[in-house]
Amino acid sequence: MRIFLCIAAMKNWKVKTTDIKSAFHQGKEIKRDIYLIPPIESESNGKLWKLKHGLYGLRDGARQFYLSVKEELEKLQFTQCKLDPAMFFVTVKGNLCGLLCCHVDDFLHAGNDYFEMLMCKLRSRF
Repeated sequence: MRIFLCIAAMKNWKVKTTDIKSAFHQGKEIKRDIYLIPPIESESNGKLWKLKHGLYGLRDGARQFYLSVKEELEKLQFTQCKLDPAMFFVTVKGNLCGLLCCHVDDFLHAGNDYFEMLMCKLRSRF
């Protein structure tokens, strides 16, 4: 975290936050069968629901969301930090354009205009 803040300060980047809504519903598909009784308001009349994606409270819900975020960041040409798997960065022609730190569905990020354009794409995906 200190490195992130030091680099952002050196580059005069504005540090921003992003919070993803309904994050666990946007994770990778779960590989196991999980069934639940739907809420009464759904009027499902005795049917069970089979989950496709994780829910808050499942032991692998956060992990499936992280894998989904990581996949999207890699599509956007972010590179994962080797020392901290929760930190990603973007470079263009060897120049650092921005940094992103993630903790479950909360992102801390800073960067130049190109990086901000990538962040808009990330936000539109989630």
